[in-house]
Amino acid sequence: MSRIDLFLDRDGTLIEDPGYINSPEKVIFLEGVLDGLQEFRKRNYRLHLVSNQSSVGRKMISEEQFLQIDEQLKLHEELQS
Repeated sequence: MSRIDLFLDRDGTLIEDPGYINSPEKVIFLEGVLDGLQEFRKRNYRLHLVSNQSSVGRKMISEEQFLQIDEQLKLHEELQS
């Protein structure tokens, strides 16, 4: 059985979008998102998180801060391919 790749945006699609996120503590999943992602995985979808984070390029957050935020998202198994 082949797998379907599903590409998902981060801010405003999976998590709340309060503006530029600068710490892992600000990652708040939208209601129902984790249940929905779990359902996609049960149906053999391969999930990919994509996001344009201009805050790194604008030096509003460091690459290290970005990676910490990314790790917070990866803590949820539902987001891992």
